[in-house]
Amino acid sequence: MKVFIAAGTRPEAIKLAPVVQVLRRGRQVADTLLCATGQHTDLLVRALDMFRLTADVNLDVMTPNQGLADLTARILQDVTPVMARFRPDWVVVQGETTTSMAAALATF
Repeated sequence: MKVFIAAGTRPEAIKLAPVVQVLRRGRQVADTLLCATGQHTDLLVRALDMFRLTADVNLDVMTPNQGLADLTARILQDVTPVMARFRPDWVVVQGETTTSMAAALATF
């Protein structure tokens, strides 16, 4: 089984990190890809560090003075080929952030 997990903000990382840990435990419950969008890069990395996790992919989507529409488009554009290569059976997103919405939309 392949599981794609998207996180872009600190709250997402804190809530999803235990899920990643369980899926990767022992003999690997599932082939798990943790994708960081970079919506809040520094805060996200620090939160993942608390759980001794690093993202398998970091899309680093933020640019100076970027609006919400541009951020959404960039996440959709960048996450789609990652999902196409990985071909997950399950996708996990959490929250009400741009990362959650765009990753869920890309999955559809």
